[in-house]
Amino acid sequence: MFIKIIGSMVVIFSASMIGFLIAGAYRDRPKELRELQSALLMLETEIGYASTPLSEALDRISKRTDPQISKFLKNVKEHLQKKQGYTAEEAWEKSLMDFYGESSLNLEDKAILSNLGKYIGTSGTSDQIKHIKLAIAQLKNQEKKAESEKYKNEKVWRYMGVLAGILFVLLTI
Repeated sequence: MFIKIIGSMVVIFSASMIGFLIAGAYRDRPKELRELQSALLMLETEIGYASTPLSEALDRISKRTDPQISKFLKNVKEHLQKKQGYTAEEAWEKSLMDFYGESSLNLEDKAILSNLGKYIGTSGTSDQIKHIKLAIAQLKNQEKKAESEKYKNEKVWRYMGVLAGILFVLLTI
């Protein structure tokens, strides 16, 4: 009997944690999108007005952003400085793949950032600024959608995790 109770508690706890993890992704995505917009605004300033080289701009921005965004920017900078022949686009894409796996972003968000990476460091200043502004506008739209999804789904997934665990335990007793 004691083992059944412990097993039931473990099942309910595990299912609850899965629900909370999924809910956490809905909670974190709008914040990450805001942080990315902020970082891109800083990048626009560094490229457009300060005429800072890309590696240096990424380094400066990474010191003023959220730790997760900072890690992404530092990763791009490191790929550029490694002397392995990476273009700015390749460095951006490699870093984006790592960042995407650790973030709450969805495929649409990733596509926006990936498209931006094609122009960072490879086109003229005005063209880069134009694409950065476009990416910021697209991320702002994604943020609005993410906020809407957050309010619809965050609580649902928390409750579903707990209730799924309880249901499973009840069905196996």
